[in-house]
Amino acid sequence: MELMRIPKCISVITGEQTIIAGTIDEFFINAKEYVQSVSKDIQDFYFEIKNSQLSYNGIESNDELSYLVCKEKYIIAGVIESRTAFNNLQYTFFRDLSFL
Repeated sequence: MELMRIPKCISVITGEQTIIAGTIDEFFINAKEYVQSVSKDIQDFYFEIKNSQLSYNGIESNDELSYLVCKEKYIIAGVIESRTAFNNLQYTFFRDLSFL
């Protein structure tokens, strides 16, 4: 199983975020399948995708974090969705497999 490269930051016009959904899905699926390929004892039910709103110093924002959790404690991949000053959406990807 080959681990895909972390996608570069992607910016889209507000309302067109559906074009990025496939990339996010592929990123999460690849991370899950890679973890399962190197740790045979990790089953599908150990994985969960979570989503949360971000706030800065108690100030709510429109930014969101979607992340893939393994065994309820390891965040193995994630995407931060943030709004730019021009009201576009920017997606920043990250991955951490250090628990393997």
